[in-house]
Amino acid sequence: MEEFVGEPIPSEDALWELLARIVENPAVAEEINLLRFVGWNPQLLYFPDEYIGHSVRPSLARAITEFHSSLSKAYALVVYGQPNRLLLKKEDRDALEMLFVVTDGSSGLEAVAQALDRLTAEMVSKLSGPQVMGIIILVIVLFFGKDMAKEYYAATLEQKADQLASEERIKLSEQETERFRLFREAMEKFGVNPAIKDEADDALKALTRPAAQEDHSRVRGVDLTKHQAQAVLSSGQKEREGRRLDGNYRVIDINTDTEMGYAIKLQDVDTEQEFTAYATYEELTREDIHTIFEVAEKKSVVHALVNAFFVGDRISRAFIVRAYIESDDGDRSTDDNKTGGDY
Repeated sequence: MEEFVGEPIPSEDALWELLARIVENPAVAEEINLLRFVGWNPQLLYFPDEYIGHSVRPSLARAITEFHSSLSKAYALVVYGQPNRLLLKKEDRDALEMLFVVTDGSSGLEAVAQALDRLTAEMVSKLSGPQVMGIIILVIVLFFGKDMAKEYYAATLEQKADQLASEERIKLSEQETERFRLFREAMEKFGVNPAIKDEADDALKALTRPAAQEDHSRVRGVDLTKHQAQAVLSSGQKEREGRRLDGNYRVIDINTDTEMGYAIKLQDVDTEQEFTAYATYEELTREDIHTIFEVAEKKSVVHALVNAFFVGDRISRAFIVRAYIESDDGDRSTDDNKTGGDY
């Protein structure tokens, strides 16, 4: 029977120190096959001006739901090679069922250390190779650590310097800069798909949204003002007029935990471009939505009529207005009386 050798992690600093040791000498990871989080409950959100302690508002609940969605997709990417939550098995979903504590004196949310233990243990059981422990550490610092959150805020606010006074920008310390270099080195050395950082950035933006409504807040340990949070969330460019992106698509992922309906990650069959489009019962029939879920399950192809809006060359919003399966003879598998129309 395999003996589990646990490495105690009492703080984020200890996690970075272990990562540095593994990058320098991969043999270190072979001596460890478990992480034990002892006393480190990563803080995700904190609102010092909240007048009712131990409280959770709908905006916080939505933020945690979106955070969890991105974490789940990152987990699927690491374990199964695709950021698709449909790939997750029951034991994966159980491990991802994070526990959060509302902290004393103010509305703050912390992840429970035991939940991190369970999450990392499941990843250990699913992955193999000497790089496993390094990859797991990267996931934890990306989604729960302060340093990677601060690096994201610093870089984002620097890009939007025209919206901020100089004192509102966030500067990194020498240690934080060095840790970001270590992060990039580890990502390359361990062969981690860079899309995992995109999921982590989306998770952090989700946590930032409720902070944009508060004068002062702390997100993943980083102090933010309302103005800074709003600048982080602002697109910085005016959204252009929309156009149609009708075509044949694979359904990569379906997020059911959004206010706007189902968030469908589509991949163009011809170009392999991926983007997220919303599917709502206001725009689609139940048959259309059933077709989308059926295509996702069967890993087949759907013909979708899509209204998309752009910021620069990037799709900022997209909505599916029709979805059907086209047979070889050109017939459609669902009633075609509904069309998206012009806009």
